[in-house]
Amino acid sequence: MKKAQILRENSDSRRGHAAVAFVVGVAALLVALAAPSCDRTGVHTVKISGSGLDFYPDSARMLVFPYDADFRFDAPVASAVIVDGAFSLSFPDSVTRVYELVAEEDIQRRSFMTYTFFSDDEPLHFTFSRKYGVQRAEVAGSLDNEELYLYRNRWQTLCEPADSLEFEVDRWRISKYGTDGYPERGSVDAARLRAEYEVISQMLDSLEEASNYEEWLYDRITHHKTLAGLFRVAQALDRELMLVDRNPGRQIDTVWLGLYADYRTLYPDSWLVHRTDGLLATAERLRPGQPFPDFSAPSMDGNRYRLSELVEGQIAVLDCWAS
Repeated sequence: MKKAQILRENSDSRRGHAAVAFVVGVAALLVALAAPSCDRTGVHTVKISGSGLDFYPDSARMLVFPYDADFRFDAPVASAVIVDGAFSLSFPDSVTRVYELVAEEDIQRRSFMTYTFFSDDEPLHFTFSRKYGVQRAEVAGSLDNEELYLYRNRWQTLCEPADSLEFEVDRWRISKYGTDGYPERGSVDAARLRAEYEVISQMLDSLEEASNYEEWLYDRITHHKTLAGLFRVAQALDRELMLVDRNPGRQIDTVWLGLYADYRTLYPDSWLVHRTDGLLATAERLRPGQPFPDFSAPSMDGNRYRLSELVEGQIAVLDCWAS
């Protein structure tokens, strides 16, 4: 029996970008507005470069967004054009935060293949590759950034047999129905495709169980504490908050709270600690019966609206949806 479920990083386009619960999204927005910047004084230059991106055309762009950003509405903090499979960019920062690197082309395709990194003052280089249709990155940079990709790449290596099978299944589908095409529902080919994907899902479960990946990762972040470990604990607490939001009677797993307390002592001034403290406090205020905190958010028309201005003096029902 596993102690707790490790929140895996979404490391390929099949799994996509993880959906974030509404309570976590609102809490993150409120924290972003209020969180201090105090784990480093002064401004440093964050230097990011990459190579091996030959599977993107020249003129494609790599973009950097803050963690928790909405790619549809938020502007990138930095960007660079890919030339001969390589790029280089830099931007200033006053603290070590978490950012995501993503290709503009992937956003347009809604594949959301992102590469997370810390904005410390050591130059960071990504060496990209693609195997079985899955992109991968090896990194050279600070110990914290290298640790982050130790977790990610160990999982991707574990998944390779399933990725290989899925690659062949997708090649068959594309050869018959085109890149974005699928067989008609109820057809023989649709049943075949569903059965193949079920085999792939079962293979992933078997690979994970045989590898003890979750136990390895839990042991790693428990006994080898780095900012990368703090980030994975923060991700796990994000997941716990999402589960609590779905079931208000549920309590946050004390294993993660205890591990977070240890990390909080080691990194009291970290941006991640301020963010997570804010999420936990805000989630408590969002419990049923508590006054709803005011916030603003973008609309489909591109403008921002504040809740209090829209419903002042009225009873409001918030319908939260995604497409």
